[in-house]
Amino acid sequence: MLGWLTPKCPVNACEKVVIEQRFAKLLEVFGSERTRSAEVVLPTREFFPAPFTGTPECVPAVLEPLCRALGIRAEGVVVEFFDSQELGQSAWIATPGSGKTVRLTASHLGDQYALVGEITGQLARAMLVDARYSASEVDAFAELLPVFLGLGVFSANTRVREGHSGSTFPTLSPVDAPGPMSSRGFGYANALFAWLRGESQPDWIEFLGLDARAATLAGLKYLRKTEDCLFTPQRPKPPALLYNADDATDKLRSRYDGERLGVLWGLQSQTAIAEAVLDEIVFCLGDHNEFVRAGATMTVARIGSAALHVLPEIVVGLTDSSSQVRAASALAMGLLRPSLETIGSDGRPLLTDMASLLRDESRDVLAATADALARFGSEALDALPPLLAALRKALVHCDEMNIGRLVHAIVAICPDAESTIAAAFAEPSDEGLWHQVQAPLADAITTDHS
Repeated sequence: MLGWLTPKCPVNACEKVVIEQRFAKLLEVFGSERTRSAEVVLPTREFFPAPFTGTPECVPAVLEPLCRALGIRAEGVVVEFFDSQELGQSAWIATPGSGKTVRLTASHLGDQYALVGEITGQLARAMLVDARYSASEVDAFAELLPVFLGLGVFSANTRVREGHSGSTFPTLSPVDAPGPMSSRGFGYANALFAWLRGESQPDWIEFLGLDARAATLAGLKYLRKTEDCLFTPQRPKPPALLYNADDATDKLRSRYDGERLGVLWGLQSQTAIAEAVLDEIVFCLGDHNEFVRAGATMTVARIGSAALHVLPEIVVGLTDSSSQVRAASALAMGLLRPSLETIGSDGRPLLTDMASLLRDESRDVLAATADALARFGSEALDALPPLLAALRKALVHCDEMNIGRLVHAIVAICPDAESTIAAAFAEPSDEGLWHQVQAPLADAITTDHS
């Protein structure tokens, strides 16, 4: 555990590891020199000398400095405007070029930050496609590439204007899973950008919004003091995320939360090494950091049957104070598939503990539990009443994320799911709910039979 005088990282361990791993991959593909030599684009007359009029005619003047920063020929970018319904009718096209296309509507012209953010995002996606990134990676990396290339002020400030104050990073998923960064996440990404360039107090920080500015300054202070990062200015090429047992053990004992979490994620795809250091992973199940506990839980689950003897430690996680850990523990049960008659907490059967999570206030926990119960099939038939109750609540609250999952679980568990769900919503007052469940029910039945 760090001392009380040690600077704190401005983002949680999960967001820190995700940002660093994505930044590291950009370093690998585009090279550290692109970051070190990047011109930082600022919202000043130096970069945007023409007045912003909010009309299509002002777009070329906005496009040119953005293309220069991204290393793209502005003459090769096609800009297409669509009407407010986005019917696909091109209203205006800038200089035709080699195939990179930016599609805009009138709504993007109401604010210069919004226009810069939209153009930059679309061009970044095109660059990632050209660099042979997969579709899921393009979604994940498109936000970070502009920061990597000197456009981080606009990225961070656009996020604040759009009202994204919290992070929805996937805490149980690998680095290429998409998830929007928070304004503080952009602040930490800007800190990595400045740190690699050897900037301790860059002038451009004053152009950041308050939240991102505070995170950038805190991130720089943390990085300079600890060098707790996948890469450093002296070693911009990160080490391979492949471990032997000794390396994994050392990193699992690290004082830094992010390093422990990073190796746990890496071990999920290196199960032979994970099995060799299982005792260290089990120790992490009791870590003070909730993301490390969740990461350790999923790593145990990925090991599979060889880790079933530590099931009691995973069961404890079903009642953890952290929703991250409860969700991870539920998913782990689905992956390990122990007997549902196993004694869980307080001497109750494991199925009882899992069914109780269907009443959890966290939507993520509910989703994980539904997915896990579906894996048990008819063995989980006793969970049908709480599944139906959870489905009713999800329908009432229009919880689209979980309606489909709950229906899928019911179809996987119940041999006559359609009539069972119909009976549960047979009252005249339930007509709207029954109508709402029709499409996900048809999809689940089709998937189950395929």
